[in-house]
Amino acid sequence: MNISAIKRNCVARRRAVILDTIREEQWITNGVTAYKVDGLRVNEESVEALFDLSKKQLRNIIITERPTADLRFTAIAMPGEESTDEAGRMEYMGETFIALNSSRGMLYVPVEEIKHIKEGSRFYGIRWGDNGPVVAVYNDFFCEALVMPLDNRSAEQMQQMAMKMSAPIYRWKEADDAAADAEAAAEALIGKMSGDE
Repeated sequence: MNISAIKRNCVARRRAVILDTIREEQWITNGVTAYKVDGLRVNEESVEALFDLSKKQLRNIIITERPTADLRFTAIAMPGEESTDEAGRMEYMGETFIALNSSRGMLYVPVEEIKHIKEGSRFYGIRWGDNGPVVAVYNDFFCEALVMPLDNRSAEQMQQMAMKMSAPIYRWKEADDAAADAEAAAEALIGKMSGDE
């Protein structure tokens, strides 16, 4: 559990909600991403202390606690969880998003929310529920974060941006092509010189 990353992301979105699951796990969410709490139990007061919030930060953040029965809040893989890989990254509204393929379409999640999870050991799963998907972000074997993908309108705009890049790419001359051109030019020069004689 990376306290400084969780604090940064909760302060940025002005929200820290402690979720108590039916499995007796705890997660802290900022409304976009939920982070697994490891090694301790927290409440509203202890989150204030854990985050070491200044008076100004404390005035600008809502800290609450509530139970959740959503079974997707678990550190281990769920039955039916769909594994996926990064399809690419895109910039949108000043943020970088990771594009993830799913069986039901492309999903986009913000890099900033999960950049503290090392890329070399990071992998993704998609957990489907009645309210749509969440992206499970793993660090080796355990899920450290659950991220809500972009909403329909923003995702459609991202997709339109991606489609603008579907034109054929510029093709550089390969070394073989350059050699063939040089050989043709040499033969033409020899032919010209032979004709002069």
